Amino acid sequence: LDKRGTLYLIAIGIDAYPLLPASLCTNKDADGNPTCNLNFPGKDAAAFHQAMLKGLGSLHERVVDRLLVNAPGKLAPTADAIRDAFGLLSVAKPNDTVAVFLSGHGYNEGQNFLLVPTDAEWSKETGSFRRSRAVLWSEIQVALQNAQGRRILFMDTCHSGNSHAGALEDAAYYANIIAYYSARWDQLAIESAQYGHGVFTKAVVEGLE
Repeated sequence: LDKRGTLYLIAIGIDAYPLLPASLCTNKDADGNPTCNLNFPGKDAAAFHQAMLKGLGSLHERVVDRLLVNAPGKLAPTADAIRDAFGLLSVAKPNDTVAVFLSGHGYNEGQNFLLVPTDAEWSKETGSFRRSRAVLWSEIQVALQNAQGRRILFMDTCHSGNSHAGALEDAAYYANIIAYYSARWDQLAIESAQYGHGVFTKAVVEGLE
């Protein structure tokens, strides 16, 4: 009786930002130079993906998954690829489970939260990201709310608990959505060389295992 239908598993880890000017970011590379690249989102997404497959995959009749990371032979986490992955959720049914993991740069633009994909570009004219190369929070929220079944969101990004989180939390009880955020609207998410992961993801994966 507890057998679930389909597990829809989306894990996105964005390490590389080749088109962004380093002046936008406070990160440093191995030589101490400014960079927008991150160290561990790809490893975070892969670890989450594996842990969820191991823990939840066998409880479902089938699995539909997408792992988007900056790695050879893998599907890169571009804006279009991220949107296509969220499009899979539109067919989730009441007996299905949706699990989504996002790791990379998060950006506050007023009260709007943007997930910054690997092909993001900065517009000098508008002083913001090009809209076609950024994933708006509204896109993520609509994809989750239009899906059915149990829905779980994990966000290991800076500023992930922005004001947008309240709207999702208000609907969470009735919509069967659970969301976990690594940082408040005014906080940075921390990467740890000691753990080889983001600190939030390290805790989540240990808990899942």
